[in-house]
Amino acid sequence: MLPSRQASDLVDGHWRLLTGGQAVPKTLVWDNGAGVGKGRPTAEFAALAGLLASRIYFCRPRDPEAKGVTVRRCSAKRRH
Repeated sequence: MLPSRQASDLVDGHWRLLTGGQAVPKTLVWDNGAGVGKGRPTAEFAALAGLLASRIYFCRPRDPEAKGVTVRRCSAKRRH
């Protein structure tokens, strides 16, 4: 659980989750939250994506199901 939706807290939370794993995601999927950016990443998230060599995919605005569809599609590709 993250204490806020501010960019610094979100980047810190991502970093803590990713350093505990054995892989780095190719794509980070986001739903246009203010802490990440709306269509363009904030400076903090752009730096995180650059450090991880990952891209950031922003879901379409006002489309709450898009994030789940994208995550399921990416998960299915990994299993094959």
